[in-house]
Parts: sequence; structure tokens; C-alpha cells
Amino acid sequence: MRILIVVLTLLIFQFNAFSQTACKISKPEKESLVKSDYKEFDQTMSKGWRTWADQGCYEIAIELLDEYYKAHESNLLDWQKNIIIWHSGQMSAFLGNYKKAKENFKKCINPNEPKDIEILWNDYVYATIAFLDKDLAELKKRRDIIAAGPSMEGKKANLNIVENFLKCPNETYSIAYSGCNSTASQKLTISLQSNNDAERKAKQLIEELVTKYDLSRFYFTDKIHIQSFAIPHSHPLLTLNTRTINEPDRYLSLFLHEQIHWFLESAQRNDKTKIFIEKMKKKFPKIPSQKEGGARTDESTYLHLGVCFYEFEELSKLIGHDKATQIFQTDKIYTWVREQVLANRESIQIALKDSGLTWEYAKPK
Repeated sequence: MRILIVVLTLLIFQFNAFSQTACKISKPEKESLVKSDYKEFDQTMSKGWRTWADQGCYEIAIELLDEYYKAHESNLLDWQKNIIIWHSGQMSAFLGNYKKAKENFKKCINPNEPKDIEILWNDYVYATIAFLDKDLAELKKRRDIIAAGPSMEGKKANLNIVENFLKCPNETYSIAYSGCNSTASQKLTISLQSNNDAERKAKQLIEELVTKYDLSRFYFTDKIHIQSFAIPHSHPLLTLNTRTINEPDRYLSLFLHEQIHWFLESAQRNDKTKIFIEKMKKKFPKIPSQKEGGARTDESTYLHLGVCFYEFEELSKLIGHDKATQIFQTDKIYTWVREQVLANRESIQIALKDSGLTWEYAKPK
């Protein structure tokens, strides 16, 4: 009974929006955590690997869990080994790496599960795998078994999580596991080209960015498509790639960039944008080619002076001026344009204002 209660407790940990820009762990700290006893490392909330998972640092959590398993494999009980493997799998699922997650989850199936057990563990595992596979029939089957199964302290263990999987079966694991509460899932339609690990991670990242910063005011279009190796573009369908999914601040910048295209290129602002482009032609009579830091065409280069200006302004409000500057200084796309935005912010701002392109947030739809 004691083991069963502990296992149930382990399945519930806090899911917070990520802060991966701060995801760094020192070697001494990692070694200290790996040497800690099992109760502190895995069974105590806000301690051990959970300290990092609560911050959204899932890669570090995986490293800690996997290294702990290797260091203590010989003295851990079988159920403790399974829980370590399970939690490592959950971290992979939060990252959108469903292949690795399923490999871990399958290792946790108990071939000798007693018939009178109070927690239908195997059914929970099968339900989780069914959710990752988008196998709705299997997911419903396992939900019904758990719902009709035994209770422990008046509750059906893990039924609430499986119900969440059914509540939003097309969401990412992180959103469904945490109760399907996502600003992004309510207001954005995010489609995936290939539904691979990288695209799922990108989708999850957008959802977490939206939750962290409340980006609904930038929804000039509410339809987003993710395609791994595509060149990001705004029209006709806002499309992002997966190149910078491990750099949340840079991916945020990309999201803002493409949404701002919709702001400047809307039908009601088209004439004003043309006026701005003419002003930029006078300000910058000589501009570089695409290989030298411009855009594909001269018109696009001039347009991007406005796009990148507002991108920098809004990014600075979200992550701070210094971080936004660092993003602009190190970005490899539109390098000349970004240099001009940093060096000539005031004159570009005046040109936008004089053209009637004063910034306005998107209106709720």
C-alpha cells in the first residue's frame, strides 16, 4: 500500500511555463543532486530534478533523471527504477520528443501487474501512449477501464489526467497534461506540416510563449503553420520553421516579425506602407543585396525596416532592451536591416508616424 501511494504522488508535479534562457546547471550542483537519496531526489516536491522541471528546463531534468538512474541502478527497487524512467519519459513528452517518451513509457509496463491492484498503472501507461499516437479509440478504452476500476482514498488514480487527454486529444502532451488550459489553444490554430518531433516542439513553444507573455494582442492572423525546413513567411499563411526552437527568445522574435508583416501589409494600411517605403528610399538610397544583409527585393528591404523596427520595439518590452539588442545583433537574417534599426531608430520611427503607421495592437476577434 505504501508503495502505491508514493507512486500516485509522483505522477503529479507542477507544470510551469518555461524559462529555458536560464537553463544552466553547474557540474557541482548536478553531482550533488545525483548523489542525493531517492526520497529527496524524486519524491519531494520542488526538490531534486523537479527544481528544474518546474522552471521548464526539461533537458536538464532528463539529464539528472538519466544520470541518477545509472548511478543508483544497483540499489533502487524495481518500482523506483520504473518511476525514474517514467519521469524522464514525461520530460521528453513535454519537449515534444514523443518517440523517446514512448520508448521510456513502454519500459514502465508491468507484465506481472496484480489483478487486485488499486492503481491500474498499465492502463494509464497505455492511455498515455495512445494519446501520443492520437489513437482515440484506444484512449477511450483505457479511460473506461480506469473509470470502472478500483478507487484509492476515494479517487480513481490518474483518471483526471486521462480525461484531460480526451478533453483535448489534438493538443500537445504538455497542454493536455496540465488541463488543456492554454491561451494559444483557445485563440490560435496551429497546424503542422509533418507532425514530427521538431514541429511538435515548436507548437509547444508557441503555446508556452503565448501563455507566458499573453501574445494575443499580436494576433493579426490567428492561423499558424509550422514546417521544419521552410523559409519563414507571413502570407498567405503565416509559416514558421523549427530552426531556432531551442532559443525561445529568438523564436519569439520570429513570431512577432511575421505577425507584424500582417499589421503593415493589411488592406487598410497598404497605401500608408507605400508612403513609408518611399521615405525609406530617400533615407537609404543605397541598400545591400540579400547576400549582403538585405531582403529578396529592394521593396522588401525597405518594408523590413518598418517590420524590424516594430519587432525590436515590442520584443524589448517583452524580454528587455539588452536581450532584444543581443537577438538583433546576432541574427543572421536581414543583418543590414537590423543594423539600421539599432542605429537609426528615431528616424525610422518618425517616418512610420509621418506615414500614418502608428503602432496598434490587434483587436480581439
